[in-house]
Amino acid sequence: MGIPSTPSTHRVSAGETLSKIAQRYKTTVDAFVKANQIPNPDLIQVGQILKIPVSGTSQKAKPSGTPPTAVQTVPFKFQTLPFLQQTSTVTEEVFKIEGQDYVFTTSNNQTSIALRPDSSAFRFGQQPKQVWFVTRDNGFPLFALRPNKLDSMLLDPAAIGNPFSPVKEGAPFRVFTAKQMYSYEKGFQWFEPLADHYRELIWVHPGTETKSSPAYQAYKHFTWKNIVDFSNVDRWSISYGRKNEGDWKHNKKDGADGFLLVSIEGYPYWADAIGQIPFAVDTYKSKLEDTGDKDKAIIQTVKTGIKHGDGSIFFTNKDSSNNYDNFMVLRGALWAANNHTFTKTQTEISAGYGESVTLTKINVHYKLRDMNDLKNPITNLPLSKYGVWRKK
Repeated sequence: MGIPSTPSTHRVSAGETLSKIAQRYKTTVDAFVKANQIPNPDLIQVGQILKIPVSGTSQKAKPSGTPPTAVQTVPFKFQTLPFLQQTSTVTEEVFKIEGQDYVFTTSNNQTSIALRPDSSAFRFGQQPKQVWFVTRDNGFPLFALRPNKLDSMLLDPAAIGNPFSPVKEGAPFRVFTAKQMYSYEKGFQWFEPLADHYRELIWVHPGTETKSSPAYQAYKHFTWKNIVDFSNVDRWSISYGRKNEGDWKHNKKDGADGFLLVSIEGYPYWADAIGQIPFAVDTYKSKLEDTGDKDKAIIQTVKTGIKHGDGSIFFTNKDSSNNYDNFMVLRGALWAANNHTFTKTQTEISAGYGESVTLTKINVHYKLRDMNDLKNPITNLPLSKYGVWRKK
């Protein structure tokens, strides 16, 4: 198998400092600051996702232990096993996730999971750990989540949509297709810990960013700069309606083009989650021009997102839930607030009869500072201040 590679990201846990995190990954605080554009190294937040800097030292060193919240990207091996008739082959991939071997075999473009007699589960007499695999329609694994303790009481994923299906208890692991996972309760998610239906991301297929890999082909791929560039295009508000030009999820040229999943710099997201960001940025700028107050503009952006929760422009259905959509709108609004400034200009015009009126115009200016508000999940402080959907 070889030595597992260093994870690409780290989610900050309670009590951690940047110094401790840097020490864990055999690198420096300065390297973390540069890789993540951190303005104050003494101020990091619980839940914040940090990119682990790559250096000559960090590539060779093995971390003292993978933090429980880190995304593991593990090397894998292939074995090709010819059938007796020599008509096809079986391709095998072995993934080690939190010390447990998981074996996926592929034949005729169909992939299934199995435990081999020489896997760690058999050697040590263990049951597979609680892991949810998310796969393509053909069973090819894309990423894995850690289920909650009570998840054994959920319906079996194969029975989603069938209210008469029995409850499946105590399953050691589950395999969902991405479509199954998305369809359940507005979609389980792994990118907003404070939103509903959150499950921790613990593994991403190492071929996610390799064009020849089936994992790569499951996503449309973007950088955060791509998202910012799309968001900064001036559009009419109506264009953000469902399947219009500003609807990033369906935009064929610069958006997700109907993909269910997208990869942003190697990290998976539901496409409709990222699609909230361009709408939020445009709405924030409009509200800032109206109010000249950043806090009011953020709150009004969130309220507009709630009002148009189903993506409709007219005859809308409000979404006041604690699902990820409202969190992603807030992400976009916070990023817009931290990367836009405004100035006021006043013009005096005649109102007749010797009277005059002073008109004030607010001009919004864009200057990129960083991407942190887009990359990182919403934490308790901004949620308590701007999460109006949680306030009764």
